[in-house]
Amino acid sequence: MESPLVTPTPESWAFVLNQIVIEADLPFELAPDCFIKKASDEQRERITEALIKRVGGYSVINPRQLYECEAIFEKDPIGSSCRYEPLPESDWRYYIVVTNPDNGITLNNLNYASNISDVPLELLGLYFPHNDYAGWNSAVLLNHFQPTVKYPSKKVDQDSLADISEIYKSLIKTTGGLTGKTDFPEILRAIEMFDSLRLLPANSEFHVLGLFAIIEMLITHNPKLEDRGDSITHQMQSKIPLLSRRFDRQLDFSSFFGNTTEKKIWAALYKYRSALAHGGVPDFHHKDLRILKNADNAKAFLKEVVKALLRHSLQEPQLYRDLRDC
Repeated sequence: MESPLVTPTPESWAFVLNQIVIEADLPFELAPDCFIKKASDEQRERITEALIKRVGGYSVINPRQLYECEAIFEKDPIGSSCRYEPLPESDWRYYIVVTNPDNGITLNNLNYASNISDVPLELLGLYFPHNDYAGWNSAVLLNHFQPTVKYPSKKVDQDSLADISEIYKSLIKTTGGLTGKTDFPEILRAIEMFDSLRLLPANSEFHVLGLFAIIEMLITHNPKLEDRGDSITHQMQSKIPLLSRRFDRQLDFSSFFGNTTEKKIWAALYKYRSALAHGGVPDFHHKDLRILKNADNAKAFLKEVVKALLRHSLQEPQLYRDLRDC
């Protein structure tokens, strides 16, 4: 008796929008039945066709350059410049993440997990849930291909991919992930808020306000008006060093701000946040903000803080709930 004909389950897949070079054996399983690998010739053709259609008319950058060339950044008297050296076709950097159709749930959860890893993978800018359909997120695509944004290719090794996989497991275990059930919905909400910041233009000051909002929702409570020692600044100054000592990797304050105490750094960061929130114009030459150096440096540090807190909250979620009450 012949076996019945089994129709193979169609695959959903997403293009990795970031410029990365994977130095690991592929395909690599990031989640159950979900693999990262190089795109086939046919998939690559669909990717470039979609990018040119969705981005080509809105950006001065040829999107194919970012994946088929090596970006060479050079400093010059007025700043810096970038030129593109073509790569051999075998080295083109079109990577995809493939999964069985699940309404995009696995890809969303992997996107959340990679966001708080050392190697974020933008998986939701361009995706292909069916053979005859391409989906896209206009804000992500247009932000990514702005001419003022420079993206040197980042090398990704086996350990980095394994780290994303471990974060994914913790995300599912602790929060249930997208559409899952959890005892800690506030942590998933914080992760979703962090993910939503990628929709903002790169130079938006709302990044700083958003990063502070995530920190505050994770570890602080509304201060008591009669207790000056209960201020948001004081809570951050006392709670973040405590948590940092429990991180796998402690926060590196010195690489961002030099030889300055953590207390002074958090005081300056909160003054910066307050200036933005209340319509002020931050002056990084003023003594109160000078230690932050500039807006990009402050934002980069805050982003590392948020990523570290989110990663750790997946390991000790009850601790964060208890801390908010302290």
